[in-house]
Amino acid sequence: MFINGQRWISETEPELGLGVVAAVGDRDVCIQFSAGEEVRQYAAESAPLRRVAFVAGDQIETTDGETIVIDSVIDTDGVLTYVAGDRQVAETELSDRISFNQPLERLRNTQVHEPPLFDLRANALHWRCMNRQSAVRGFVGGRISLIPHQIYIAHEVTGRTIPRVLLADEVGLGKTIEAGLIVHRLCLSGLASRVLVLVPDSLLHQWFLEFYRRFNMWFSLYDVERCQAAMAGAPSGNPFLDQQLVLCGVDFLANHEQFRALAIEAGWDVIVVDEAHHLRWTPDVSSPEYDLVEALGRDTAGLLLLTATPEQMGHAGHFARLRLLDPDRYPEFERFKKEITQFGDVASAAGRLATGSELSAKDHAHITSVFPEDTDHAEALLLTAATDDSARGQLLDEMLDRHGPGRVMFRNTRHTIKGFPKRVLKLHTIDAPEDIDSLHAEFAAQRSASSRTEDTQSGRTTLRSDDTQSSPKRSKKKSQKSKIGWLVELLQTLGSEKILLICHAREQAVAIDEALQKRMNIKSALFHEGLELIVRDRNASWFAEPEGVRILICSEIGSEGRNFQFAHHLVLFDLPLDPELLEQRIGRLDRIGQTEEIKIHVPVVAGSPQQRIADWYDRGLDAFSGPTTDAELCIERFGDQLHTLAAAPVAESAKSWPALIHQTRAYHDELCKRAAAGRDHLLELSSFRKDVAQDLVHKITETDRDHSLEHFMTDVFEWYGVTQEESAPRSYVLSCEDLYTEGIPGLSDEGAMVTFSRDRALSHENYSFLTSDHPMVTGAIDLLLGSERGNSCIAKLESPEKAVLLEAVFVLECTAPVRLHADRFLAPTPIRIVVDHNLADRSAQFTSDTLKGRLTDGKSSGLLERRELTHTLIPSMHDHSETLADQQSETLRSAAIETMHATLDREIDRLQALRRINDHVRDDEITELVTQRDELKHHLTAATARLDCVRVIWVTP
Repeated sequence: MFINGQRWISETEPELGLGVVAAVGDRDVCIQFSAGEEVRQYAAESAPLRRVAFVAGDQIETTDGETIVIDSVIDTDGVLTYVAGDRQVAETELSDRISFNQPLERLRNTQVHEPPLFDLRANALHWRCMNRQSAVRGFVGGRISLIPHQIYIAHEVTGRTIPRVLLADEVGLGKTIEAGLIVHRLCLSGLASRVLVLVPDSLLHQWFLEFYRRFNMWFSLYDVERCQAAMAGAPSGNPFLDQQLVLCGVDFLANHEQFRALAIEAGWDVIVVDEAHHLRWTPDVSSPEYDLVEALGRDTAGLLLLTATPEQMGHAGHFARLRLLDPDRYPEFERFKKEITQFGDVASAAGRLATGSELSAKDHAHITSVFPEDTDHAEALLLTAATDDSARGQLLDEMLDRHGPGRVMFRNTRHTIKGFPKRVLKLHTIDAPEDIDSLHAEFAAQRSASSRTEDTQSGRTTLRSDDTQSSPKRSKKKSQKSKIGWLVELLQTLGSEKILLICHAREQAVAIDEALQKRMNIKSALFHEGLELIVRDRNASWFAEPEGVRILICSEIGSEGRNFQFAHHLVLFDLPLDPELLEQRIGRLDRIGQTEEIKIHVPVVAGSPQQRIADWYDRGLDAFSGPTTDAELCIERFGDQLHTLAAAPVAESAKSWPALIHQTRAYHDELCKRAAAGRDHLLELSSFRKDVAQDLVHKITETDRDHSLEHFMTDVFEWYGVTQEESAPRSYVLSCEDLYTEGIPGLSDEGAMVTFSRDRALSHENYSFLTSDHPMVTGAIDLLLGSERGNSCIAKLESPEKAVLLEAVFVLECTAPVRLHADRFLAPTPIRIVVDHNLADRSAQFTSDTLKGRLTDGKSSGLLERRELTHTLIPSMHDHSETLADQQSETLRSAAIETMHATLDREIDRLQALRRINDHVRDDEITELVTQRDELKHHLTAATARLDCVRVIWVTP
């Protein structure tokens, strides 16, 4: 029973210190851990908590640092008061940093486990320490290809105390993955717990799947219905406080004032906003969506804005987004426009410097302007940069550090990131039916009824031609039938090659599949919104199998978020009149890592509206050969004219059509030239530091290749009674029929399929990718360490000498607020000490490796029945091992403090120097770092070693 004022300790997070019951609900309990500045909410029936209750004779420490010995205990309705002489100490007055010697108590009471379980617990301590102090924690566990620029951006952003940035990588470079990596790492390290992700309604499903499949993060989808239901059950409550990770549509919050206010009131650690270029702002007026993000971001430390087209809406739009990130730095639009010119000149000069081109006198002036505090230094580097690569590199590095936009914006382009495949358009013209004019008439009628129909899957304003809509007309049936015939011929021609087919509607995907099965014997699968999520996953995985289905037939949701880069043929059975949606479709195959050129097959009926649209995409917009950053502007200018001419019979539009193609291409080329001229080479360089990225990728790769985690987890599964059957190299099918305890995340009665291979995880999404970041791994470790399993043991060792050994494993813990991320300097570190009955340190002689496989169970030895051993010798051996552990602790504490100072002092000095010349460095960022440094020194100094597990070893011939 939980009662306010009682003291409890978390079995899974003992480093939080002593907690106090702050509130008790009907089914939950709130525990406040003052030492760690944390509050935890637990389900009362399954809380991983242990009651802290001392007895007469125990020694306790009070909040004022006094140590007393208890004479007696008073229990007042479940709350304890400790009496020492004439002093009474309420349990709320106990120090928050009290440690316990529970393993010794269990050893004294002969409550011991077998030696392998002790080893398993010690290994769990090792893995928890290794994971928490890993430089790539949060990056290892993503089900992603190790693409350097994505890893670099995530590393750079999560290394900042206040991450407020614009992720503006070009289409296809993985902004969603970058955002996922950032959020994943921040949450794992404890720097963020409450995250709100705002996306267009059409992308909710895609973002949900990205977080779940790639990062094992379960976001809760919020909409009007969910919020109304929550409010009906608790009218005075706030539904946004029910979950920590929330995903919802930006339009929903922007257009519902009640829920908008509640979302702002709830408070967040990080907010992510996708498609940020849709947030409209001018100096005179702003959109509800922009106002929403501005209000949310005002009181939130972390803000990530995502857009592939940062300057699509002009300088005002770009300024508007930077203003959201740092309103103090970007207060005036006119001032911003002047800075753009200055940065443009510097960036152009940097581009020529990077390529080794000859620099003009103006270039020299622009480059030295970046170093107002040390122009002599810059000029000296310039003198040798033309012939000395190291000088050029040093000069660029120092310019990157000072470059203003590089502090708030990251933008990689295909000019700087290589590895994309070539696209090849295969336009297939199909003979027109006799009544082709009916297709034009229907197209015109649809446009007249609703010139812009809302696409239920993409959420974009789209209009499709001829055979995309269900219709009883004979001409449509004939064109559909002829397309099926063409598809059969294509499948026969391509042999065993994989084909991804995307069409607009679910009904159409089903009809295509049925028609194919009537025409030929082929393995096919469907992927549409009418199927359950697990069925879609299974079909996608089947498509990924080398011997699986040859063709995956998708409705529009197949264009969202999925990675099918193992296929090289894409069939666009119809075309959306939205270049961004077209690019999404092609992007399923056109990804970094694609090994072959992509063949884009587009079947069109001769003389149909769809043929016109395909021609406009190809010759006007050049959309099939690569991503277009100006697509929205081209649609705004030519969309109506395109609709009109596409709906008209070919003969009537013959004269006007070439003019439209010419005008579109001219406008497109003009926009491309503007973009090329305005390229910020310095920004591109600062968005990807190859040497840093390669080092990170190397560390992750080395972690992937290390099999020790696999061995550890197979031991854990074996001990918990999980049956393991190897299905492929480093891959297993887990069966939980014999599981005798619950609590390992991801394991249910149905079992699970897991792999320790990144390659297999990427090609088989039905396998869970187990890494040190995965909830199944961290959950298993917490389950083991949060229990008493393996924390006391007695064993026998055959050896020529005769001795009694005490093997004690202490954990050096720093009890600090999670926001300080003290783990990076001092994770809960196991300290292993072995002493003999003469109190000699035998740790170097009896290592874990030398004992491995040599110990047998010592329960039957009767050793623990000897009172002089349990009450005199073992306590004496423990006290000496504790002294030795304290000596090691002092060394570890000093090293952690030294590393912390070296890291934070260097960054503080760097930012203070930059602040004098770069307004993008924020004062509060420096202030927060200084505060962190001072607090960390205090908490690291106070780190103490806690006995976690102990083993008595009887050494006998």
